[in-house]
Amino acid sequence: MKCPSLNRSVVVDRPSSRDSRSRTILIVDDSDTVRGSVRAVLESQTGWQVCGEATDGVDAIEKARKGGTMKLQRVVFVYDRGANFAQYKTYSWEHVKTKDPLDVDRIKNAVNAALAAKGWTRVDSGGDVSIVAMEITQNQQTLNTFYDGFGGGWGFRRFGGGGFGEATTTTDTYKVGTVVVDLFDTKTKQLIWRGSSSDTLSNNSNKNIKNLDKGVDKMFKQFPPGSSKK
Repeated sequence: MKCPSLNRSVVVDRPSSRDSRSRTILIVDDSDTVRGSVRAVLESQTGWQVCGEATDGVDAIEKARKGGTMKLQRVVFVYDRGANFAQYKTYSWEHVKTKDPLDVDRIKNAVNAALAAKGWTRVDSGGDVSIVAMEITQNQQTLNTFYDGFGGGWGFRRFGGGGFGEATTTTDTYKVGTVVVDLFDTKTKQLIWRGSSSDTLSNNSNKNIKNLDKGVDKMFKQFPPGSSKK
């Protein structure tokens, strides 16, 4: 379902005669008159349904959230402020866990592209950094279960001493469809960076590819930490 929002009124593409998909539209404009006129036009189109009206962008997002008319991808990253990211140049994949096996390579490809753009080099094993990634398949506050079952000494409890603390990683709830990417110092097995992107994976393969690329790109936009300040 689509809820496009513009500074003034909503503009959408008219579906062709062969396009039977319905359009769900949220009208956004600060004028009652304009919204009324746009609604009248849209509701006269077959297959187009006005799901609501909003006076500005903030109002539109709030109404879209309450009405379930769209999902907003939320990307967050946290890191160990005591880690020296300048010392890391290579990385290896340790483990990737997803519900759909096809998403394993999709996640790897998205992260590989993001890190290559930052000058990092992937090696088969023994990289400076080891990467673990997972798809969240049930709402949960922590990733204890995953790491407890994974073994090998990797785990969210093993933070460095630079301020990457318990509160940072346990206050948020990881929701179904979220992708989490963890970066560990290979030698110490300490977690140095974590990125997460919500509403990224679903049962739609085509959307998964687009959402992954978009989410991971945002995740690593300011990577490595501090690079944007230089």
